[in-house]
Amino acid sequence: MVNEAAATLGRRVPRQQKLEALLLDANRILSQMNRNYEGTVRKLEALLREKEELMRELQEANARLLELTATDTLTGLLNKRSLDEALARDLARADRTRTWLGIVFMDVDHFKAVNDTRGHQVGDAVLKAVARIVMSSLRAGDIAARYGGEEFVAVLPGSDVSGAIVVAERIRHQIEATPISTPSGVLRVTASFGVAAMRGPGCRGAAAHLLARADAALYAAKGAGRNRVVAAE
Repeated sequence: MVNEAAATLGRRVPRQQKLEALLLDANRILSQMNRNYEGTVRKLEALLREKEELMRELQEANARLLELTATDTLTGLLNKRSLDEALARDLARADRTRTWLGIVFMDVDHFKAVNDTRGHQVGDAVLKAVARIVMSSLRAGDIAARYGGEEFVAVLPGSDVSGAIVVAERIRHQIEATPISTPSGVLRVTASFGVAAMRGPGCRGAAAHLLARADAALYAAKGAGRNRVVAAE
């Protein structure tokens, strides 16, 4: 039919393949397309796996970065910025739920003398040991932070002044009773504590006032001879 049409139109056409040959060519091309498609799918799957791995690594890196920016590098406790955020959040919760929030402000006694006479490595060992004692003495939901230098703060949701005194005394006794291994030998240290508490409603945004009351009680404890707990008026 092709030849007849070509002759009618005065055109010359090349020799036409038979139907069987055309089908073979079509099948060959289709098989090649399938192979190419399977290869593309495998490459896409590999790219997706690589993307998922990169996303996982990015999430882990972000988590590590967040942890580094939120914690004190020496002790592993929260840093002051994170403490401010946590204290504001817990005060807002206490305001909303009309509950108590206690706070413990502590300071390692005569820490400057330790640093000056034994060196900063020994001082760092003392701070890390105190941080471990503080963390082991708190309940789930309590917060511990390094406030700066040798000062630490514990935030105690649900604790009134009496509860905060109990926690502070527990930490004080544990610090006093624990021998601390340092590069220059075993040391024993003590700490002084000031406690305060507030109750909602009306305590939202009062973090600075609460910290100031606990800090004043801490200085009263140091002025009274150190190694003791004093509650804010």
